[in-house]
Amino acid sequence: MIKQLTTPVAIIVFKRLDATKKMFEAVRAAQPQEFYIIADGWRNDAEKEKCLAVRKYLEGAVDWPCAVRKNYADVNLGCKKRVVSGLDWVFSEVEEAIILEDDCVPDQSFFPFCEEILLKYRNEPRVMQIAGLNVQHKNRYFNTNGASYYFSQFGEIWGWATWRRAWSLYDAKMGAWPHAKEAGLLQERIKDLGIVDYFEYRFDFVYGAREDRKKSDVWGAQWIFTQLLHGGLSIVPKTNLISNVGDSDDATHKKAATAGSEFLRMKTTPVVFPLVHPQTIEADELADAFSLRVGSGIKKRPIEKGLFFLKHHAPFLHRALKYLKQ
Repeated sequence: MIKQLTTPVAIIVFKRLDATKKMFEAVRAAQPQEFYIIADGWRNDAEKEKCLAVRKYLEGAVDWPCAVRKNYADVNLGCKKRVVSGLDWVFSEVEEAIILEDDCVPDQSFFPFCEEILLKYRNEPRVMQIAGLNVQHKNRYFNTNGASYYFSQFGEIWGWATWRRAWSLYDAKMGAWPHAKEAGLLQERIKDLGIVDYFEYRFDFVYGAREDRKKSDVWGAQWIFTQLLHGGLSIVPKTNLISNVGDSDDATHKKAATAGSEFLRMKTTPVVFPLVHPQTIEADELADAFSLRVGSGIKKRPIEKGLFFLKHHAPFLHRALKYLKQ
């Protein structure tokens, strides 16, 4: 007999029926007692048919004892507004939840892994997220010293879990960014100056475009900033527990997905129980540097690399270039 998952599971869907089916089959095997469906609306008649097909499938596919709650958008809200409003709704109902978007297919061990960690760190404010994706497979120096997971400042959101206490700190508009930038928050939190520059560039863009959906319909950068602002950490499993299948033509951010194709459809490996917990709560800076430099494209930006070099080795020239750009 399958042990039913007591932690609520929330899924975020749109119009991709095939991907949704793959993700949902993993949820069905876990049999959560509470199941939350967050669905975005359509932009045209062709999308309407696809969106309604996804909703119809999900409503008819829950075949275990389960409380199903639905939050359907009547119009298209876009990635940022739909995810944020949906999770606001979920955490108005529950204290903690496991979250999956339609293209994130988890290994079955992902669910008990999250459930155990959510309980263990429920009252630990330094821990703000549990991630399912591990991208350290090519890092020959990666070592958790026997622990089942490590701590990161930048946990991925391809299959994750968190608590109401952490999500309540989230601000999609990043209102605290200008002051945090001026106060040197990134330099305080991050030792790698290349990564500091990367996030400063990224946060500047998201903050500047916060009212313009066409420019920045994203929510993940704001979540990273939230964790940095509050000194929060993510837990990342020793093995990869998520396979992202979001490289179809229907992907909302297909260009971004293709750019990160190295991490798409990754093999999953079950985590081993009982879990072995790290002795201390501190970020693995080497693992973080590896995942960011491989996954973010920091090394692939020659212009930014040049500006970074000038900023730290020839600041006068760097300031002159910034002045000329104005």
